[in-house]
Amino acid sequence: QVPADDLLAKMERQAPLGYLGKVRQGIAENPASINRKTNKRFDDRWKVGEGVFALSAEEVNRLEMPEHEQQLLRPYHDLCDLDRYYLAEKPSLTLIYSTKQTCPEIQDFPVLKRHLARFKPIMDARRETRSQSNSWWHLHWPRDERLWQSAKIISVQMGARPSFVSTSKPAYVSFSTNVFVPDSTIGEHLDYVTGVMNSRLLWKWYQHRAKRRGAGLEINGNVLSMSPIRRIDFS
Repeated sequence: QVPADDLLAKMERQAPLGYLGKVRQGIAENPASINRKTNKRFDDRWKVGEGVFALSAEEVNRLEMPEHEQQLLRPYHDLCDLDRYYLAEKPSLTLIYSTKQTCPEIQDFPVLKRHLARFKPIMDARRETRSQSNSWWHLHWPRDERLWQSAKIISVQMGARPSFVSTSKPAYVSFSTNVFVPDSTIGEHLDYVTGVMNSRLLWKWYQHRAKRRGAGLEINGNVLSMSPIRRIDFS
């Protein structure tokens, strides 16, 4: 990039996004689905693309879960559901939100136990499972569920152009995204902050501050939290 030190310095006199609220990475499943590398590691015992914690509508229907087990299911936005100013109204996947809080004992959910037990060798190989800091039937990093229930801005980590979308509705997203949840004391409207972050001006800033990966930019949580936002008191 052509040096832009004066412009960047002027922009960075504004408040960093992390000052306005929480920046967190999306959910790490355990895993979401079976990829080729994982399948090969375990002697090709599954089908590539088969859902583990993140299921298609067809996979959910095949499980035929009783009503009390369905309480662990959450609508789950895949990357194809996200874009600049765009969030699919209907998420393409369903997440088994199994955590220490929602599912302390897997025996209480026999259908889900039977489904997840097929993939138990993968979860047993995790360091956290071996150290007993996590149970094999739990998501790897579910985060605090209040993040997913709150109004937020969703940031796609990798792309040719930075992509942000705001939502006031519950939204669960994957490890390939980051989210910003504003503090309750912040007066700026989420749509305003989203507009600033999607602007050509911030695109210029990200080109200088984010890592380059191929033809795109990687906007990780650290870079996202430093995004300069001009404060406006909307009250």
